Amino acid sequence: MSTTILASAWVTDYGYLAVLAGTYIEGEISYLSAMAAARLDHLNPLLVAAFAWLGGMGRDITLYTLARQGHRQDSLIQRIGPKRIDQMKSWLENRPFWLLALHRFLYGLSTAAVIAMGFVGMTWSTFLKLTCCACFLWVLGYGLIGYLLTGFVVEYVL
Repeated sequence: MSTTILASAWVTDYGYLAVLAGTYIEGEISYLSAMAAARLDHLNPLLVAAFAWLGGMGRDITLYTLARQGHRQDSLIQRIGPKRIDQMKSWLENRPFWLLALHRFLYGLSTAAVIAMGFVGMTWSTFLKLTCCACFLWVLGYGLIGYLLTGFVVEYVL
């Protein structure tokens, strides 16, 4: 079995652009594939991490901005209900550590959390602080997993 199978062909063919697009659109699998390519010397691991961080940040900023636009629509607020929106806002504001620690690591929650942050009107400064730190921790954590796991697979499995 060839080690290039571990690094998805799209990552090795399109390089850092694929990392950026993949982490913007999907996230974890794209980044793990890119780190596998980095471990196999197809890409630079630091540049992979930087482009993954940019893709993750770009996705979060896009979702947050769209949700803030939706927050301004009265019909949407009426459907959800002002009481429910106040509950969401209170939960998000009173638990910034948990939001920071979990929103990038629980699959599916990252999208919902970022949309909720924008919808309840979280300030830009608070949002940027949380998402910058969360994306950094995500890049660091998943990057190490992808890099080290690829080394293990190449050494012990293939």
